[in-house]
Amino acid sequence: MDEPRKPASRLTPIASPMHRSSMQCPLGVFYGSSQGLSATSRVKLFDQDSPGISGAPEMEDYFASGLAAGDFDGDGTDDLVIGMRSETLDSATGAGASMVLFGNATGGVTTKGALWIDQDTDKVPGVIAAHDHFGWTVGALDTDGNGRVEPLVGAPGNAAGSVTVLKVKPGTLESATALAEADLGFSAGGDGDAFGAALPR
Repeated sequence: MDEPRKPASRLTPIASPMHRSSMQCPLGVFYGSSQGLSATSRVKLFDQDSPGISGAPEMEDYFASGLAAGDFDGDGTDDLVIGMRSETLDSATGAGASMVLFGNATGGVTTKGALWIDQDTDKVPGVIAAHDHFGWTVGALDTDGNGRVEPLVGAPGNAAGSVTVLKVKPGTLESATALAEADLGFSAGGDGDAFGAALPR
């Protein structure tokens, strides 16, 4: 996207999330121009040490292992949903979590109004459980046909797996709807189906 009117052009992790010796995988937001990206493109870096980013850098959290962009709040600029597929919450190893960062036309993607979302967040169905891997995948899709995409969060380890559809605006989680295989017309699944292991971006 051109700078400065549209904030998020290319979103990519800087380090491999599979690098076991790293404490976490930083996220780089690259800002291009009408000519695309270049060696002088502006870059913003985010990790769990960044102001406004919740949590703490821990081994194998896999911060930013999942990424998807879309205009979630309808302001005409791209926002970002981030997956942390193996975030440990309380004593639940691999419970997983996600964050939504919002963009604006002047500052790009920032942590202002950022949302931390896990299965213990108010309005989110379910409960925190080990190895649910909430945030294993994230996506963006217009699920209700209103012309605006919603962030999606997959939890393939949650029983047969689930996908949670979020409605968000800066600072507010408006609603969260968890979908299982049966909700989409498939036969009820069983443990290990890993529904939600892949999502549209």
